[in-house]
Amino acid sequence: MYFLTSVNLPKNHNTGYEYRIGTAFDRETGEIIDNLELFSCSKDEVIEKILDIADIDDITLRKEMTAAFKAECIIVFPDHIEIHFADGTLPSQEHSYSIGLDYNDALISILHDWAIPQDRC
Repeated sequence: MYFLTSVNLPKNHNTGYEYRIGTAFDRETGEIIDNLELFSCSKDEVIEKILDIADIDDITLRKEMTAAFKAECIIVFPDHIEIHFADGTLPSQEHSYSIGLDYNDALISILHDWAIPQDRC
């Protein structure tokens, strides 16, 4: 089971920004599952493989994303996975930055089968 927590925070007097984190839970026990455990590759490889699948080839952006990456950046949706970097975490970006990846062959190849959302209807 997957949850998205979204909080709107003030940036200055006139604007704000959204802070988003993803959390995975074991449906049977209710225990939290580390988002990095959703992947069949090693925890150290997750962000590099995601950036490769997303075709992020800007060296500066890749370094910033790798440095800022945390497990809670991973947000699981029924039809895609999003990697969300909050406002201010990537020095080269003025605002928050997200990568959306559909469940294509490349992404499915690095996810455990049980981690891919299934239609329960």
